[in-house]
Amino acid sequence: ARERAERLVDRAAERAAAEGRTVETIVDTGDPAETILDAVAEREVDHVVMGGHGGDSGSIARRLLGTVATAVVGGADVTVTVVRHDD
Repeated sequence: ARERAERLVDRAAERAAAEGRTVETIVDTGDPAETILDAVAEREVDHVVMGGHGGDSGSIARRLLGTVATAVVGGADVTVTVVRHDD
């Protein structure tokens, strides 16, 4: 699973580089929201781009963004862009 995740973020970084963007990708384990917020605090992060996965329960924000994205948006001191994935 880790190798698949690393390939996925490597492809995203390549696409960003093709558009002239510099990105740092991180693949880590742990509680997703906590791990992302820790990475934001430990590095000089100015923008988080992450996937969202809405569910069928909870608040409107959780249904639209997903639990992890909602926690990161609420806890980060930087801009967070949530990208929805259509199946």
